[in-house]
Amino acid sequence: MSEESTIPKKVAISKESNIKRFFKNFGYFSSSEKSLFEKIGSLLDRALYLFLYVLATSLLSISCAFVSANGNWWWGIFIGIVLLVLATLGNHFDMEKSEEKISDLEEKLEAEKVKVRDGAEESERTGIKLQETKLKLVETHEQLVTSILKSIFKNLELDTYTRISIYFEKDGQFLILGRYSQNPKFKEIHTRAFPINKGALSKAWEHGEYFDDKCCSYEGNKSNYERYQLENFDYNQKQTERLTMKSCEYVGVALTHIDEHIGVILFESESKKFVDIRRAGILEQVNNYHTQLSDRIISGKLIHSESKPTRDVDEEFMSTMQGQSKE
Repeated sequence: MSEESTIPKKVAISKESNIKRFFKNFGYFSSSEKSLFEKIGSLLDRALYLFLYVLATSLLSISCAFVSANGNWWWGIFIGIVLLVLATLGNHFDMEKSEEKISDLEEKLEAEKVKVRDGAEESERTGIKLQETKLKLVETHEQLVTSILKSIFKNLELDTYTRISIYFEKDGQFLILGRYSQNPKFKEIHTRAFPINKGALSKAWEHGEYFDDKCCSYEGNKSNYERYQLENFDYNQKQTERLTMKSCEYVGVALTHIDEHIGVILFESESKKFVDIRRAGILEQVNNYHTQLSDRIISGKLIHSESKPTRDVDEEFMSTMQGQSKE
């Protein structure tokens, strides 16, 4: 069969399909959910008063035009007036219904606003409770970490010129997990975030262990101490004087998990001979508590606060400390 003979048939089928679709809207077995006459009736219901108004004005216009020639047209005027009154009353009542619907919608809208506002307040209360729970969890975790550091501190019989701090790596920086010293001034935490590529922390992080005993004590020789800070750590005299803890010796050990560095424990002292006397004992204690410290770091990464308070000069000194090479 040629293409010329098939094209007219396709057109005929298409026309027949359109005709069928039109007639399917009528009859007992109509496929339409709402018939054409129902749609027309619904439209007339909504536009009834408008239709009466148009009919009344038209009837009045025609009746007034012919009443002088034929007195029977007075009935047309009367009927027109009646229809006009009905249209006016109907339109008035329809407007009242419209205002009622608008009022109902406004009430529903206000109710939804109240629900949204209540939901927001409940969400805020839930957020506050979650934040309080998180803070309590962080506080409890820090207390647990501090108890471990306190045990190490006591086992080593350290003095009030020494402190121990533990840090973990997260997102390319160090966050402090806990700190302990018998000296209340030294155990305070002013800053929680530190650069990963600076100071004694970075040396221990990179090489596993770090020892620094080259600096003199501040009390022993103030001018030499300040010179050492300036030459090795780029701290001027004013910055050095503002340091809370003027440490002169450091021992840093990297903490690992599955042979990967996850944090650093740092011992620092204002006393000389600290590294020489305590080095072996520190390494032994870190080895004994290594599993507990690593576990605390892993859990700390999940729950510890990520806030970054403003650092004071003491913590800045620790973060920028540039030590000597590993012994």
